[in-house]
Amino acid sequence: MAPAITDLQAVLHSDIEELRRGIELLQTADIELIKVARSALGGPQAVARWLSLPNPSLQNAVPLELAQTPKGRAAVLESLNQIRYGMYS
Repeated sequence: MAPAITDLQAVLHSDIEELRRGIELLQTADIELIKVARSALGGPQAVARWLSLPNPSLQNAVPLELAQTPKGRAAVLESLNQIRYGMYS
């Protein structure tokens, strides 16, 4: 197999795994969190990506994992509201 095809397969596999993880995490999210994220970030792809990847504003925690506790959920909502209203610390 040509190196370019192998590289492309690796990238696609990585993207598919990232989407699969995002879907699994989104299944645990509550409706309010999704609504706030949608308002702050726009479309569903942006929401899924932001919620499922490590976030520097949350000390590199994954927002949906962090949101599993009340304190973490509050931090995620605060970060989203900062994006939503243009207030960054």
